[in-house]
Amino acid sequence: MEFEATTTKTCPISMTNHAYWNLCGHDSGDVLGHTAFINAQEYTAIDDKLIPTGDLVSVKGTPFDFYSKAKAFGQDIQQILPGYDHNFALEGGATLEPRLACDVSSSSSGIGMRVCTDAPGLQLYTASCLGRTKGKKGAIYGQHHAFCVECQSFPDAMNKPNFPTAIVKGGGKFSRVITHQFYIV
Repeated sequence: MEFEATTTKTCPISMTNHAYWNLCGHDSGDVLGHTAFINAQEYTAIDDKLIPTGDLVSVKGTPFDFYSKAKAFGQDIQQILPGYDHNFALEGGATLEPRLACDVSSSSSGIGMRVCTDAPGLQLYTASCLGRTKGKKGAIYGQHHAFCVECQSFPDAMNKPNFPTAIVKGGGKFSRVITHQFYIV
């Protein structure tokens, strides 16, 4: 996917994709067994309203550590209930060329997905607030039945001077690249 925007006035821009994924397929239950690597050694701390505080925190030794070793979404999720809805600071920040942001796979289905981007951040969402939602063919999708990996600028970047900027000056151009590559495990 390629996103582009031009501005006539200075404004914040952070386009992304919010697709819900379950690598086991439609109506196959939760994704807590999916294994993920996220190319980030830090995440943005949040307050009780999920707004970033401005602090970048090391993932090492925390439930957010998908960097040291790939692990299942469900491995540490009990420590951060209701689940993940956090921005990870991707290695290298905003880059000129897309690089690996995350790699998620399911040993049950044998399907994997690599996501690459030039964005500075990746929001991991494990559908923690997904209630009983009616899906295709009458399937009911519930909490943790999908995940999202949203390559983006850091949330609330315009109010956090230490975050990479999400401001595009008037007459400027915004661009973002996000790729998804699927493979057999």
